[in-house]
Amino acid sequence: MTSPNGPILFNSTTGSDSAASGLGPSVALIGSSAELDGTSTVDMSYDGVSLSSISVGDLLFCDTTSGRKFSVIASIDTINETITTDDTWGTESGVSWAVGGKRSTFDGSVQIFTDWYGGWIVETETDQTVATDIRANTSPGTVNNYVEIRCNNKTITQSLSSYWTAVLPLPDFSIIKDAVLTTSVTNNGLILATTGYGTERLIQNVHIDATLGGGSLRYGAYMSRTGYFMGCSFKNCTDGFAGASVGYCQFSDCVFDSNLTYGANPAHHGGFTNCIFSNNGNHGLLCGNSNRHHLVVNCISYGNGGDGFNMGGGWVDGIVQFKNNIASSNTGYGYNFPTARGNPMLNNVDYNNTSGRVAGYYTDIDPITLTANPFTDAANGDFNLNASAGGGAVLRSTNYTLGE
Repeated sequence: MTSPNGPILFNSTTGSDSAASGLGPSVALIGSSAELDGTSTVDMSYDGVSLSSISVGDLLFCDTTSGRKFSVIASIDTINETITTDDTWGTESGVSWAVGGKRSTFDGSVQIFTDWYGGWIVETETDQTVATDIRANTSPGTVNNYVEIRCNNKTITQSLSSYWTAVLPLPDFSIIKDAVLTTSVTNNGLILATTGYGTERLIQNVHIDATLGGGSLRYGAYMSRTGYFMGCSFKNCTDGFAGASVGYCQFSDCVFDSNLTYGANPAHHGGFTNCIFSNNGNHGLLCGNSNRHHLVVNCISYGNGGDGFNMGGGWVDGIVQFKNNIASSNTGYGYNFPTARGNPMLNNVDYNNTSGRVAGYYTDIDPITLTANPFTDAANGDFNLNASAGGGAVLRSTNYTLGE
């Protein structure tokens, strides 16, 4: 396959869904009389447009009546005015086409999420409203060649109410970066992955909050497959994150705040490092299934309506690594291990949990119980350690880095 020259650009203000491909010359070349003959070569000669400004690696858009609409350009014949792409096309005459410029909307470019494959990058320069289920090709990428969506910290709003409709597709071997995701309707989830056992999704700096768009969410993210979340936040959902009984999800530097029930509820294997669970209606973190392996390290659970950390599964054949966490001001226990197993805890901190420090079946190694609040301003989301005697000063003197 030919490597694309760069990202496929979207701009809902200046772009076009009918006269641009998103990758190529800054001013799109367009025509209306392309001939497609069932091969990978498209004849533009009837339009008499010079193809000299087009490069290998640009993207061709053909507004076909069905099937493929996008393909990366593999070669250009400027004499015969034909373009050969990586992929074959159907058979059709008088087709409008474009190379370059910027696309306008994800909704008007749904086919791109079927036609793409590893190495393609979709990038938006503006906010987008998605009224279409754009999940399509479930396996476009490979282990060494992901597909990617870059959002440049723009807001993507889902306006289609459907139980399993996602605001962005999450196929196998995919990356989603720098997005604010919300919904204007009642929706099940904004990041969903339900196919592709064992394959990988990377979600980086993605922030989910249904209330930004005035809607409601059952899950910020729901995964039945493998996902890696880095620097993300999940707020004002029923559950911030929920998992099915297969797959593995890993979270680093993530925030789960003000969700109606659980901050996070992975049903299968899960890893949490440097995460914050705060102000959720029930447990901050619930790991509830049996025979699962969980890593919970350097996390903070504060102000939740249940336990700070509830490792509720039956660890008959499971393993939990649980160390250097802080549980503070939770309505239940700081730490709860309801099922019989050793459940070793190392260097875990508690302060002011209503039901007490820890319950259940555990081995509490080097516990730290504080006599003062350790945080600078937890009520306003500042979980940096203060210098108060009996509080943050105790943790500073231990030389552990907790929750950062």
